[in-house]
Amino acid sequence: MDKAIIFDMDGLMVNSTPTWEEAEKRLVEDYGKKYILEWTKKYHGLRVQGMIQVMIKEYQLPITQEEGEKRLKQYAINNFNKPTVELLPGCERLIKELSISKKYLLAIASSSPTEIIKTVVKRFKFENDFNVLLSGEDVINGKPAPDVYLKTAELLKVLPSNCLVLEDAPNGIKAGKAAGMKVIAVSNNPRYSTSDFSEADKYVQLLKEVNINMIEDIFNH
Repeated sequence: MDKAIIFDMDGLMVNSTPTWEEAEKRLVEDYGKKYILEWTKKYHGLRVQGMIQVMIKEYQLPITQEEGEKRLKQYAINNFNKPTVELLPGCERLIKELSISKKYLLAIASSSPTEIIKTVVKRFKFENDFNVLLSGEDVINGKPAPDVYLKTAELLKVLPSNCLVLEDAPNGIKAGKAAGMKVIAVSNNPRYSTSDFSEADKYVQLLKEVNINMIEDIFNH
């Protein structure tokens, strides 16, 4: 197999946007600040380090970077173990369809910590479907830098030009394109407009719209 499909995770595979927002809200309110939902656009798709940098600045949090990362990560891990975290429509079907086809190597490259990626993979029984799991914390620069996608391609032993990324956040789409990969943007998030995804090779609102035929068409153009 000389081609690969790389999945982002949060908001793409699982409905974890509210899960993260709950963790962020708890952190902000720990310090008596009012959580502002609109500000999440400033750090959506970033790894924990980048999220905390933005949150400390925007909310004027009296907290160190290290303490902020530790608290947010722990709050998020607690939330990911709740039954409210579910796969988004079409996710399981697409992963199994791609896995059974044996046409592509599969990977997850997420800004989430490794512990959370493994929690999701184990919970939904995807252990035998993915060849590589990589966290943005395992590379020098987080999204929108291409590091996590380039490292994933390296681990898969696939050329970046033969990789297709599935992403739901503009920062992730920028990362995929900067890595020289094809990108399908998948987002029904009302906080974004289609112009936020103009760099993607294809835009759909729901993951269930994506199938092998669509993927093959993108690789062939």
